[in-house]
Amino acid sequence: MASIALKRPERNRDRSNLDFEDLEEFLGPQLPWVMWGCAFEDFLTREWEPEGNVVDLYLGRRGWREPALAKSYTEGLGDAYVSLHEVVATKTGETMVLRDLLTGADPVTVREKSASKTLQPGDRIAVRVVPVRDHHVISGGLLPFAPAVVDLLRDGLRNVLKLRR
Repeated sequence: MASIALKRPERNRDRSNLDFEDLEEFLGPQLPWVMWGCAFEDFLTREWEPEGNVVDLYLGRRGWREPALAKSYTEGLGDAYVSLHEVVATKTGETMVLRDLLTGADPVTVREKSASKTLQPGDRIAVRVVPVRDHHVISGGLLPFAPAVVDLLRDGLRNVLKLRR
């Protein structure tokens, strides 16, 4: 019996038409998974009329099965939004102080073990700050931004939304 060799079809290498597996080549090994996590969090927290968001639906049906801390995090995630933050201070392996660059809200201290080991004051990140009981944490989808990109984004948002400096 003759064997048939199957060839994988050639992929279009145009950057606007990438497969998920191709992202690693362009972005490095970790960033595609971080982006997937950000998209998943966005899906979980997006409001669908009239049902609400997936987090609320889950908690309504299965929330009773969750430990109290996990349920509190899930509730907080359901109401959290992505914003652009500047790292104001870090206590390595314990906490970070974040200042929201888009809303101008007061800085908030978040409990964070791993990111507080690598981020430094002045770094800018896009992340959700999630209230959990008496403290705050950050969600899993954290994207770092260069200062020049942040300035460009902030100026663009001000122009589009007609905001004052």
